[in-house]
Amino acid sequence: MIKNSIGGQKKVKGFICKTCNTTTGKEWDHAIDKNFGEILSVMFNIKRDRGKVQDIKVKDTLSNNNFLINSNKIEQIEPEYTYDEENGKIFITAPNKKRGNQYLEQLKKLGIIPKETIKEKDFVTNEEIKINTSFNLNIPELESNFSKSIVKSALALLSTHNNGSTLEYCKVAKDFLENDVNNCIEYNNYIFIENRPFATPLHCVYVFSNKNIINAYVELFGIARYIICLSNTYDGSDINLVYAINPQTAEEINPSELNFKKELTKTIHPGELHKELSDEILFDAEIDQIFIEYVRNLNTMKNSSDIKIIELYIRSYFLKKLKLKIKNSKYNNHLIEKLKYLTI
Repeated sequence: MIKNSIGGQKKVKGFICKTCNTTTGKEWDHAIDKNFGEILSVMFNIKRDRGKVQDIKVKDTLSNNNFLINSNKIEQIEPEYTYDEENGKIFITAPNKKRGNQYLEQLKKLGIIPKETIKEKDFVTNEEIKINTSFNLNIPELESNFSKSIVKSALALLSTHNNGSTLEYCKVAKDFLENDVNNCIEYNNYIFIENRPFATPLHCVYVFSNKNIINAYVELFGIARYIICLSNTYDGSDINLVYAINPQTAEEINPSELNFKKELTKTIHPGELHKELSDEILFDAEIDQIFIEYVRNLNTMKNSSDIKIIELYIRSYFLKKLKLKIKNSKYNNHLIEKLKYLTI
């Protein structure tokens, strides 16, 4: 229903034949990865049902070196060295100890470093790396294969209604997919999720009917949001279908936990949505980090007065955060719920 490569888990049987799924996968679904799926899957550390999330290759604009970024770390692709002839010391930067040793042997064989100078080796692992780079997150125009993949996801969910027979009404969607006639998809300006999960790059497909109209709302990573008209000739029973997943945990979200509000509103730029989501994720990570430090300190303390000092620090830290975020109730609500969870 949602691409496996960006964390989709649910499969729909009988919706599309294997040949067509392969063809549309190469033409339509690949556009999701190409434009922003590959980058966001790494940035948000998503879990796939099958396969591993691929590393991203980037260039540091300061050093001009190439790096691989994955969800856990940044690795320099090619090792490099500096040799201090005066002190007889060589400093090697490499992605890991094994690669560093291999590189050292290469330097010795090439005669770049005199063999007799290498008397002992000290290793520094997991040293902090800072790079200066940028990512190009591209949301394509509406008349694109990217949009066709979005519509395909909506139709996949609709196929679970009445054993797939409701798809027969979807001429509007079929005209877009087959003939590029777009009376079908727009950037979202209608659906608002009132209680969306905090700090979650939500994947969501919501299909609903209103008289003779079948609409869909599709959201990827909480950033790309679309409203879709699948049919304008429907005459069947009411439709209300939801599939939502947190791709970071691979856990499906209960539809009852999401409140979809329907009202005309402004279209929010994906860049603004990405900034908002990133701020939430950083805030959530700060809460986790401060508690990790708190527990670590408690384990080394015997004196009750020292423990009191740490507890006061924790309280002042969160009060400070509350003051900074007080105008945004979702930050306060998340902090309260998180504290309940962490102190159980």
